[in-house]
Amino acid sequence: MTRLALRCVVLLLALLPVAAAQDAAEPLRPAAGFTYVDLWLEAGATTCAAWQIEFATEAGAVRLVGVEGGAGPWANAPYYDPAALRGGRVIVAGLSTADGLPAGRVRVARLHLRVEAGELPQYVAKLQAASDSDGTRLDASVDIVQGD
Repeated sequence: MTRLALRCVVLLLALLPVAAAQDAAEPLRPAAGFTYVDLWLEAGATTCAAWQIEFATEAGAVRLVGVEGGAGPWANAPYYDPAALRGGRVIVAGLSTADGLPAGRVRVARLHLRVEAGELPQYVAKLQAASDSDGTRLDASVDIVQGD
């Protein structure tokens, strides 16, 4: 019996480097579950009073399930079409007439997502419009930050 156990241990140790190499080559596949992404708007030194962002995911692998606000004047949920949550694409927008709007980088929205098991989600965000309080178009950008 001891010989058989020893042979099994030797066989497992021989196979371990092969399994480790396969795991290292493939990215980790998440279990099915919920996550979120934050949309960050970067407008430089200029304050942003209005913005519109198109967000899209791979069809089937990821499903939009909710939209939440960001930070500061964007704490309330942005404007969006709730019917868009059934698809893999949504356009979110915000407008503020408040004084003291923030400049620089600000989180404007949080999108809640359902990810299918084994899928590595792919996201795309495109800033469609951004302007200051005078309506002047801004040279801004948008970033996606994956949540936990």
